Amino acid sequence: MTTDSTASADDASTDLHELGVLFVHGIGEQQQGSTLIAFGEPLYRWLDRWFDGIASSWARAGLTQAQESEWFHRHAAGWQRADDPSALADAFETRLRLAGHFSPDPPAGTTPARPLEDVQNDAAGGLLAARVSLHDAQTRRASTGSPSHAVMKLHALATDGTAPRASWLLAESWWAQTFFEPSRSELATWLIMVVPWSLGSHVGVRVRRARHHARIAATRLARLTAWSRVAGQLALLTMSLPVAVLIELLVGVVVLVGLIPLPAMRKVLVAAEQLLARTLGDSFVLVSSPLQQAAIIAQVQHDVAWLSARCHTVAVIAHSQGAAVAHRALRRQRPANVRLLLTFGSGLRKLEEMEHMARVDDGLFGRVYLTVAAVATTGYAVWALAAGLPGVLWSGATGAGLFVFLVLSYLSRAHALDAPWFTRLLREPRFVWADYHATDDPVSNGSLDDYDVLTGGEPDRPDAGPSAEAPFSQSVCNERSVLRDHTTYWENVEEFVGPVAMWLTWLTPPPWHVAVARTRTQRAPDVMRRHWRVGALVLHRWITIVAVAVIVVARWPAWLQIARWASSGVTAPLGKVLPSQGAAVVPLAPEPPAFEVWAVTAGALAAIVLVSRAGRMIWHRWTEIDQRTYFSLATPRTASAQARLDLFSAQWWFFSASALQALIVTLVAPALIGGVRPDVWTSASTVSVCGLVAAVAFARLSGRAVNGAQASTRAEGASSG
Repeated sequence: MTTDSTASADDASTDLHELGVLFVHGIGEQQQGSTLIAFGEPLYRWLDRWFDGIASSWARAGLTQAQESEWFHRHAAGWQRADDPSALADAFETRLRLAGHFSPDPPAGTTPARPLEDVQNDAAGGLLAARVSLHDAQTRRASTGSPSHAVMKLHALATDGTAPRASWLLAESWWAQTFFEPSRSELATWLIMVVPWSLGSHVGVRVRRARHHARIAATRLARLTAWSRVAGQLALLTMSLPVAVLIELLVGVVVLVGLIPLPAMRKVLVAAEQLLARTLGDSFVLVSSPLQQAAIIAQVQHDVAWLSARCHTVAVIAHSQGAAVAHRALRRQRPANVRLLLTFGSGLRKLEEMEHMARVDDGLFGRVYLTVAAVATTGYAVWALAAGLPGVLWSGATGAGLFVFLVLSYLSRAHALDAPWFTRLLREPRFVWADYHATDDPVSNGSLDDYDVLTGGEPDRPDAGPSAEAPFSQSVCNERSVLRDHTTYWENVEEFVGPVAMWLTWLTPPPWHVAVARTRTQRAPDVMRRHWRVGALVLHRWITIVAVAVIVVARWPAWLQIARWASSGVTAPLGKVLPSQGAAVVPLAPEPPAFEVWAVTAGALAAIVLVSRAGRMIWHRWTEIDQRTYFSLATPRTASAQARLDLFSAQWWFFSASALQALIVTLVAPALIGGVRPDVWTSASTVSVCGLVAAVAFARLSGRAVNGAQASTRAEGASSG
């Protein structure tokens, strides 16, 4: 174990850190040190709260303060070390974590309490108390030649009287500064080239997976459901072709309009172009610039080597496109003490497919030509049919044939480089690759394999990893949102941050992994509870979307009145240039609409948005309540009881917020309920009752699901055993 020294991480020393963790960021405009903070702090908070849970578990086990004091004085002499004067003070600081976590002492004169070692507490994993601390943090101004880094130290008091300690060196690989932003014309050309293939390939993988699941479905209902999913994905694949053309036209319009000498408009377009360059520019560089790609990979290799020289064991944790960069860096040059590659939201598959298509003659440009031709000929056929023009049959047949050809091409595999092929490049002794992907993450788009037939997630014994034919692939439930799933992994405490801590403690000498690791059976209630909680958030999101749509449709004349008034302000400056054309396009309404018009349109939308934001805040509060149970290391029965006690403090308010949005719709569009406007007291009671009924129903259904998941996991463990 390393001593509690204050020496800098850059000093050459024989006291190596037990573990080095390199964080590799993904796409976007990253600042130096931001990845270290964004990845390191959630890990620190998880460990800190988990160690608090270990301390609180001793109170439930019946530990008294007298037992702890007797144990401490019995072992304190062994912690006074000449080579480390701070050892005793360090043990005392760790002991303070037990403050307030004792059962009442027995009355005076009773039988002496049994020794602490005889108190049964399986939840503590052999630790009496533990804590985590941060030292030598260098974020924005790291030493010359070193990445941004910080030292995380783990301190513990074990029940056998030892005081184990471990030191983790956390560092970031900041490669965002190693490439130049592409020009607007280069980025626009690249976007026009890759958009058809990206959309088609993205949906094509989903069709192949749905078709595979339909073939292996066990029951008739499951097959019917799976084939309906196949049909839905095929419809999305067909729709992606005209959407790709629309995006290409939009990119072209943005570039052309940016050339118009209008300062205000050009300022907005330049800002949009800079945003695209900073977010998608690195993907463009990785595909199109071999020299800059080599510079990015070299930066990651340099940071891995820097960490490897200072630590016994190294783990690399990479996100998004950084996962592809880290994978390439390690498969070209990997120090022997690098034991783990953990990727999440990986962009590896998309990058490899894109590079493969770029090497094929007209692989990407051919998709552009065919997609534009298919949309153009089909569009002309529809227009000609409506206008009675000739050429309907010829253009319709040509467009349909091109559509069918493109759909079939996207349903076939891009190349033979699948996940097992990538793994064989890294299949060496004492090395593990784990990959996590959120359910609706558009970047990873599922697992690295077409059919999700990998190992099925992290096992209860991670040391079985090197024998696997493919990386440990695990699907996690972030928020089931295409817009947020890619950026909310570190907010997923139960399914992502916890497993990351388990992987890292597995790489650290004992006793840390025993204290942190939990089997799938033990994690099943918390995971299932999170799935149901996210399901409630999805329901709330859809209620908001439907409410907005109803307001727009039900009050369409009022919206049109506002649009006419707003258009007068927009077209007035152009009236001097094109007065007749501007007046002919949109009927103007120079007078502002009345207050009632604003109330039933923008006012209603503002109310729905505010209620939606309030519901999301309540959902985060609900999540925090559930996580208290998770970090308390409570048994499933205790956890269920606590969830029921917290019913009216979070779930009730959350579902009431959803009911309130429906009430706003009925007030603004009374025709939906026959023109009856409920009063304030009726509205309040309706919202309260709806929220209560929904909360009770949710608690009952989620409780059954949690118990069923735990029983199923136990049955799987018994059969595998």
